[in-house]
Amino acid sequence: LAAGERVFVNLLQSWGTVVEPVEGQGTATVLVGEKRFTVPLKDLAHRAEAPGGGVVKRAAKRGRYSYAVPEIATTTLDLRGQRAEAALAELERFLDAAVLNGIARVSILHGKGTGRLAEAVQRVLGEDRRVSAFAFAPLEQGGAGITEVTLST
Repeated sequence: LAAGERVFVNLLQSWGTVVEPVEGQGTATVLVGEKRFTVPLKDLAHRAEAPGGGVVKRAAKRGRYSYAVPEIATTTLDLRGQRAEAALAELERFLDAAVLNGIARVSILHGKGTGRLAEAVQRVLGEDRRVSAFAFAPLEQGGAGITEVTLST
């Protein structure tokens, strides 16, 4: 493990960059977004990452069928500034990937703006059988600009 190396932080379900490994303590300081975390080495993974940080595909097999499971690099989807039609298509792909990877909670960042995108996102979430609950984030974590989603597992 070296400074500058990209790692997947399992507890946060996000990619980060090693700032510095702490010798002898079994931890490393990792920068995820703009926040620093001290993480046990056992909670870090070297996972294949697509060029540019995109989706990585791995094969899964169920009986006679096999399919590619897209891994997601973060549990937050940023839809700000997008038109509803494009944003909702991206939301569907994101929910597919989250469910296939067994992730129980995700956040959808849609911003406040006029509220139309938030309404569209919540309408789709309300009709999606994979979603067991959703609500705006607490005020100190973004309020009406973020919808937190609990997925059926």
